Amino acid sequence: MKNIFILTHSFPPQNIVGALRPFRLAKHIGLKGWRCVIVTKLPANNNSLDFSLLKELSPETIIHYLHKTGSVDINDINKIREFVFHKSDKDSDKNFFRVNRLIASIRGNSRILIDKYLLIPDMDVLHVPKLVKKVYDILNESEDNIIFTTSPTHSIHLAGYYLSKKGLPWVADFRDPWDHYPQKGHIELTNPIERWMEKKVIQKADAVISTTRTNTENLIIKHTQVDKNKFFTVTNSYDKAKVDIVGDNDPKKFIISYTGIFYADKDPFTFFRALRSWWDVLDHEGKARYEQVLRIQLIGSRSPAVSKIVKALNLDHVVHFVDRVPHEEAIRLTRASDMVLICAGIGDKTRPGWLLSKLFEYLGCRIPILAICREGEMAQIIRDTNSGYVITSEDHKAIYTILKKEIDRKLSGEERKDFDFINVNQFEEENTMSQMIKIIEDVLDNTHR
Repeated sequence: MKNIFILTHSFPPQNIVGALRPFRLAKHIGLKGWRCVIVTKLPANNNSLDFSLLKELSPETIIHYLHKTGSVDINDINKIREFVFHKSDKDSDKNFFRVNRLIASIRGNSRILIDKYLLIPDMDVLHVPKLVKKVYDILNESEDNIIFTTSPTHSIHLAGYYLSKKGLPWVADFRDPWDHYPQKGHIELTNPIERWMEKKVIQKADAVISTTRTNTENLIIKHTQVDKNKFFTVTNSYDKAKVDIVGDNDPKKFIISYTGIFYADKDPFTFFRALRSWWDVLDHEGKARYEQVLRIQLIGSRSPAVSKIVKALNLDHVVHFVDRVPHEEAIRLTRASDMVLICAGIGDKTRPGWLLSKLFEYLGCRIPILAICREGEMAQIIRDTNSGYVITSEDHKAIYTILKKEIDRKLSGEERKDFDFINVNQFEEENTMSQMIKIIEDVLDNTHR
């Protein structure tokens, strides 16, 4: 049997963006008869768990948690719950957790110093020896095996590097690039140790996958000594079965939804400032009319920074926070919306090739998008698919002109004809995972040859 060892920082039942890509790979490669062995950490936040996702995986799927003895069958939900909720039981590596807590405590007081000089590339570098040992302990060398590492955290690729030195084929997947663009504004790694680490990973991996064309091109530019045919792009995706959920649209409200967190360091609040500007130019009658109709719902987005900006701009009456909900409920709320929102920031802290995961589910839901983002790959995808509006500057009037047009259209009963979501099926997960599985199969076949 073919075995794929997926090394990932996050995996269901943890219901966060970073867990979805390895989950979707495990689901679809399992359907092709592969055995998936997941090696991951225990979820840290019990508020973001969704055990129902595990039911979509092949019965052959096995999960190994670091610092837990033994494995757990994917069908044994009760054992997974026990592992997740009882992190300090007798078979845990208690000494490791004590050291981890000590480092976390020290790091809290000297974070910049420790992160820059000791924990390179990130805190999970402490787990690399355990990851390597865990794979060695469960490896059956008589079968076809391949390693798949997905980051962040980027130290997980170091485990792939050491395993590949033992002759195991290896695919490295970068959900985000290994650089400090949000802090430094460029694609280079400033730390020479990290530059060396990235170079070794790129050179040794049999295939390197990125989630955007921009990120793939940047890697090719940075690593000119590496055969460019080693680099591939596989975007994130949406699940067509889930986006077909029916949402009940309120005929008396114009609902704009945003799902997930706001990255406050990128100043993603242009939309809220534009909304405030609109209220300020409306007369009393117009303001009352549009305030009564408009509802902005932020799903799983509550944070001190967002709450502060909403309150400061006096938008509490139209902005409603929805607590984190299961994935399918978030999609139902999205499907019941008249418009969906992308607030990625338009300044230099926003990476031009950044594709938010929510973009793909928005495309799958076929709800018109209002994207306020920097010019780049995301803006181009929205234009190419004819799926919504793109604003690339702090143009408040352009934003509230769109809002007025869309609200008036709904209230008048006018049929929508302007957005047709051309070729969005290319981003459906069955198609994207087929691309990824082909890369994995080709690497395994080339190893045999």
